[in-house]
Amino acid sequence: GYLVHSAAVAKHLGFDEDGAHHSEAESAVSSIVMDYCNPFGRRKLLEGDVSVAPRSSYVPVSRHKDWYDGHSWASGLFSLQNGKSQESISEAAHSYYGAALWGSVTGDPELRDFARLALALEVRAGRHYWRVSDQQGVYKGMRPFSSDHAIVGVVGALDVSSRTWFGEAAAYAVLINCLPFSPATARVGGFLRGDLSAPAAFAARIYKAASEGLPPVSGVRVPDAPKTSGSTPGDQYDAAQGPWRSLLVLLRAVGDAEGAVADIEALASSDAAPALDSTLSLATMLWWASTRPPSPVVVVSEPNVTSSVKVEASCAA
Repeated sequence: GYLVHSAAVAKHLGFDEDGAHHSEAESAVSSIVMDYCNPFGRRKLLEGDVSVAPRSSYVPVSRHKDWYDGHSWASGLFSLQNGKSQESISEAAHSYYGAALWGSVTGDPELRDFARLALALEVRAGRHYWRVSDQQGVYKGMRPFSSDHAIVGVVGALDVSSRTWFGEAAAYAVLINCLPFSPATARVGGFLRGDLSAPAAFAARIYKAASEGLPPVSGVRVPDAPKTSGSTPGDQYDAAQGPWRSLLVLLRAVGDAEGAVADIEALASSDAAPALDSTLSLATMLWWASTRPPSPVVVVSEPNVTSSVKVEASCAA
């Protein structure tokens, strides 16, 4: 998804106008897309249409997508005790968003619409299986899980987990299911918009869950700040001050753009260079925060959340 999205943007902006390696590069990107989003394979296999690309029969119609559950699976051919699982619903959605963009910029309406369908189902399944509410939805009344968590870290075929495979910090479970932040986050009816039980701020709710107990974005690291597990030095990937914190600022911008801009300004004025995610710069973070739609102040009353927060006006529709 990351590669396909980047290629679609580059093609749209005209970076291939000189024609250098254009055909070779476009063919390579199309092969990547076909590996996971392949409407042509269906036509060739089920309808006998031999006019489509010959390679389309070499790969599945949709390698990762489960059309019954609606979302994708990330475990490939591995045998797992509790069935297949998926950790980042947002990355799966982003992959279909990238495929839809590629279909648009290459003049392929069949690929574009097939990818949009896959994206819509991914988002719908994300709302159903990843969001946690004690009031309604599949986790209704499942305490203490439904009252202690705002989002699922990993959804498996036979279980769910509030943690991730790389750590237990709430910020990890929230942000792994938000990144990457792109126009799809807030413009394609994405996973972060709306809420299970109120026309309010799911983005603000999970931001609160992820940031609770963390120091100010420009502050020093506190002794009990959550860290990743394993051998990676905790200070380098600290959920409070490391690359994850920069992603948390982007999440804040979805519901509170002014607060996110203040955080970015604090990072820019710090004595030490901020430890940003490798995909980000202060400039890109500022662009993201400053281009979010205006957000009226609303009051969210949910389990574990009673506070004044900001949300997108479009969420209240």
